[in-house]
Amino acid sequence: MVQDIDDGRCKILFMTNRQAELISKESDSIEKLLDALDVPKPGLVIDLLHSWGFYDSTTLQERRGP
Repeated sequence: MVQDIDDGRCKILFMTNRQAELISKESDSIEKLLDALDVPKPGLVIDLLHSWGFYDSTTLQERRGP
């Protein structure tokens, strides 16, 4: 889903995790997406990394006993 904001001067693209994974696998896919949306090439792309969540990050290393 694409939402225009600021009287159409900006666009926000909403996609599912699956859609984002498919697009992010190849850099050509991102360029094709921008062409399809008819938006200028961005000067900055923010690539969000997958979060393991708090619990998973605390269990990366085994706890050492006293």
